[in-house]
Amino acid sequence: MRDLYEYDPVSRIDWMQSLIHVLRYDPSGVRGWHAREQRSYSFHEAVWHAVKLSPPKDWHLLVLEWPHISTGDPNRLAYTRDDRAGHDNKQTITTIGKYLHRHFPKLADHQIRDIAALHSASGCEIVRTTDEILDTLQRGPHSCMRWNDCHHEHHPYRVYSPALGWGMARRVVDGDVCGRALVYEDPYENYKCYVRSYKKGDGYSYADEMLEAWLKQQGYEHRTGWPEGARMAHLEPRYSRYAFLAPYIDGDIQNVDVVHRDGGLCLVIRDGGEYVCNNTDGTPENEGDDHEECHDCGDYQHPDDMYWVGSIEDCHVCSGCQNNYVTALTYQGREREIHEDNVIYLDSTDMHYDVDYLDRNGVITLANGDYEHRDNAWRCEHDGEYYSYDEDSIEVTDARGNTLTIHPDHADEYNNDENEGE
Repeated sequence: MRDLYEYDPVSRIDWMQSLIHVLRYDPSGVRGWHAREQRSYSFHEAVWHAVKLSPPKDWHLLVLEWPHISTGDPNRLAYTRDDRAGHDNKQTITTIGKYLHRHFPKLADHQIRDIAALHSASGCEIVRTTDEILDTLQRGPHSCMRWNDCHHEHHPYRVYSPALGWGMARRVVDGDVCGRALVYEDPYENYKCYVRSYKKGDGYSYADEMLEAWLKQQGYEHRTGWPEGARMAHLEPRYSRYAFLAPYIDGDIQNVDVVHRDGGLCLVIRDGGEYVCNNTDGTPENEGDDHEECHDCGDYQHPDDMYWVGSIEDCHVCSGCQNNYVTALTYQGREREIHEDNVIYLDSTDMHYDVDYLDRNGVITLANGDYEHRDNAWRCEHDGEYYSYDEDSIEVTDARGNTLTIHPDHADEYNNDENEGE
């Protein structure tokens, strides 16, 4: 027997579709604006995606607001706040993630992030020729493997032969390569994977969540290292004492062996292999060499002179790059060294916060788009937005269409029970 409290997304979608039909063909014409919105825009696919995973807080309100892709920015969402806005044909623009947070409180942060990324992704593709792979490397996000002559016949990335299952996923926006990820398809086993993605920005390259969400939809697994047994081409370098050209290999396994296969030589990724591919100049190292590459800049230092940084202290950086990190609250309220490009600072708490864990550390987004700690803000039940206690009076419209002027000193009088204790 079905648990009475078990969520049934199929039934919930049926209920929503029934209400959509009623509003579209409402004979009273009270909400004629809703029929107009339905004819003009499709219900946002990201919201349907969320409904399939978790019950919305108020599915009636979700339908009435009719969320859809913003005409001004396809990566944002537009919705109609209330009847007055509907009659005036005024829509509110917001981010997909913020809208889902408001309507789906049971969805985890990472689920909302993945949904938003998936339904914002555009221009994603996989290229499978060596020239296209090198072109993406050259035009895309910063890489320690980007050489001045990227198409040189001795560039290390040429070992990632498409004939051996390698390719490059990229996200192109208006002709600009904004994201990239090396991908691998095992020619003998039925699986596809990638290890790391890069997003274009100033300096440090973060993971491209849009591209990763798209790759997941294409069946690619995100791994911490390339699979043992993956093959790369064996190419002779032009100027080197080493017998083969070696790229810097991302991930947990950077070792390779040179083996005979199919009548020739190739490189095979193996944990504990004879050579380590951790240089950016195209040369391998013998296993046991005592130096390590900086996660950020690619320079090499002795491990004793390097620093562990990141939300789970999984990145090793040199003493120079360590200056780009600040102490911030991150996962589970821990203080860690986080890159300055990925933190915000709040004057009210005199603290830095990791932008990937704002909600878990009590940081919310105000109605004006600024950040504030939840202890220094109040939530208005009439529009669902947060406002700082330092703000002057605000004006909102209640359910009856009346304009209310609310002063922060009296904010608690307007909060309903469900907002107490937030």
